[in-house]
Amino acid sequence: MAAFFSKYFNSQQKANHLRTDWFPLIAFGYLIVVTAAEMLTTVLVPAGGATVYGFLQVQYILLLFLLCVHTAVKWGTADHPLLFMLILVPLIRIISLSLPLAMLPQMYWYLLTSIPIFVAAFLIMRQLQWSWRDLGLNGRYFLWQIPLALSGGLIGYLEYLILEPEPLIKTFTWVHWLAAALILLISTGFLEELIFRQMMQKTAVKRLGKLFGIVYVAAIFAVLHIGYSSFTDVLFVFAVGLFFGWAVDKTGSIVGVTLAHGLANITLFLIFPIWEIGDTQFIVSFDFWQLLEKNAIWLMLLTIGFGFMRMLIIEPQILD
Repeated sequence: MAAFFSKYFNSQQKANHLRTDWFPLIAFGYLIVVTAAEMLTTVLVPAGGATVYGFLQVQYILLLFLLCVHTAVKWGTADHPLLFMLILVPLIRIISLSLPLAMLPQMYWYLLTSIPIFVAAFLIMRQLQWSWRDLGLNGRYFLWQIPLALSGGLIGYLEYLILEPEPLIKTFTWVHWLAAALILLISTGFLEELIFRQMMQKTAVKRLGKLFGIVYVAAIFAVLHIGYSSFTDVLFVFAVGLFFGWAVDKTGSIVGVTLAHGLANITLFLIFPIWEIGDTQFIVSFDFWQLLEKNAIWLMLLTIGFGFMRMLIIEPQILD
């Protein structure tokens, strides 16, 4: 009899082991839902009006509710950390749609929306019992982080060619420029890399595997840029997300990608737009900008190339 029950339970364990894992498809389903919501938001936001904004908020609130319930049901399983992180996705859009920001200068939009998102990210980390060491704020492979950070200038330049946005600031003074640059560095560079490349990617890689986890988070990151109404930009951001995700996976640090992300947005919204309209006197002389135009891209490429050579030749263990 004992042998029979032992054989029965062993067969049940094998059956459970061979049971199909549906969670990757469920995660992909959430990605599809977020994509549809972002596309709908991009189409309807120009129409404006309280009814439109109310409808858009409702769709994200429903998604937030679904993720909260799903997380609660799966609590204590291998699925719940990633589901918990995905809660931040609709929350980001709910906050951006809800705050009354229209009367404020655009550079403060990033600052004000980032505050509740920082709080939410902190609470999630506390709930998952993460320590400050889990944030990826370390100096590992410091010399590799330098060219990685400088790559943000090239990324910002390429994205500027795609979007050609207006300057983020209207008053061109040192004080306004530095304030806007600091806001972009912290409220976009650090916050987004903390959420996507550290928190979300860490849980996605653990649950979905390294390749699918990095691709999945890069896709979510790209989808949240649909609002710029440029398919080319979405593809570009997806590629950047893959690059940043790979870099964080290899270095175990978000310092380089944080600086790169911040520099990319500074370049995108504060340097080239102002440069394009010809109002560069508030920073440096126009002759310097002409010199920078001729040599900056080559200098960045040279520095980035040196970083890759160092990574591949001097520090091959980084690829282990």
